[in-house]
Amino acid sequence: MSGRRWQGSFTDGRTAALREVVAVFDGQFLLIQESGGVEVTRWDVRRVRTEPGGRPGSVELRLEEEPEASLLLKGPDLASDLRAIGVGIPALSESGSRRVIVGLGLLAGIVGAAGLVWFSVSPLSRLIAGWVPLEYERAISGQVEEAFADYHCESDEAAALIEGLVVRLAGPDHDLPTVHVVNLELPNAFAMPGGGIVFTRGLLETAESPDEVAGILAHEIQHVEQRHVMTSIVRGALLSAVWAVTIGDYSGVLVIDPTTAFHVATMRFSRDDEADADAGAVAMLDRAGIRRDGLSAFFARLAEEEGDLPEWLSTHPASGQRADATRAEGLADPSDRAASLDQAEWAIVSGACEGTNVPEMDLQELFF
Repeated sequence: MSGRRWQGSFTDGRTAALREVVAVFDGQFLLIQESGGVEVTRWDVRRVRTEPGGRPGSVELRLEEEPEASLLLKGPDLASDLRAIGVGIPALSESGSRRVIVGLGLLAGIVGAAGLVWFSVSPLSRLIAGWVPLEYERAISGQVEEAFADYHCESDEAAALIEGLVVRLAGPDHDLPTVHVVNLELPNAFAMPGGGIVFTRGLLETAESPDEVAGILAHEIQHVEQRHVMTSIVRGALLSAVWAVTIGDYSGVLVIDPTTAFHVATMRFSRDDEADADAGAVAMLDRAGIRRDGLSAFFARLAEEEGDLPEWLSTHPASGQRADATRAEGLADPSDRAASLDQAEWAIVSGACEGTNVPEMDLQELFF
């Protein structure tokens, strides 16, 4: 069955973007590719599970390590083909149908209790995260940072300019670790436990202005200052029922270690956290005298890429709304503000990895 191909659609679960893809089986992995053979990700079929229900002739797949992502495949004989490569597709008999009906009845009985737990998790996570000393959070980040350390590729000139932006945004007495650029083509930026911030080479190369980078940096700084990373770790632990904490005893936090750098690089924040980081970034840009239209332009471009999926399908607020919020009425954006970097400085930052001879990070290293 190696080389078998199926048409489908893929969403990473972090945005509303829905990509048309082809899934190719190479003997162990489902290679999920966009047009032209560009690989989005790859899933080990041994870790793939199927979602119940769905339309006839289609199967929804999820990966244990990425429960927020979804791959919907379509085609004739799809179920039998997937079974042949080792993906379990359970059959639904008449007795099974009756069990489903009974199960739905039981599910309805626990929805109220589950809803109560769900809506209490977010405020509880924030409270616990606030108790955790910053040094414990930074201890968690050590293993994750090691995964990226060999791929830091910013030149000294670029590092100095980025640090200058951090100082403008967070103040000269900021307590943020160094912002690093990693040699990874995938456009992304993220905050790590303990306050480290990472930009990828792909993000700097695809950003259309230095003000976009300044806005994204302000957004990530807000995730750090508002302890969103620790809150997300605690929230995940509470929801998976594997974390126990005693007030005043933080040693248990050290065992909640993200299993892979990939999980940290793609960490999901709640909509409230994202909205708070957006608002904090706008205020930070205004205080620094940096135009906010770079941040709003970035969200507007994301909105175009995401298409027309409704906001409730995304773990983030809709990017169109975020673009509007960052240029909301009553929050002036004087046109006479200078760009965050001049053209010469922007050329250095956007080409931060040029000539550094740092190996490019393989996406698979984020998974394993």
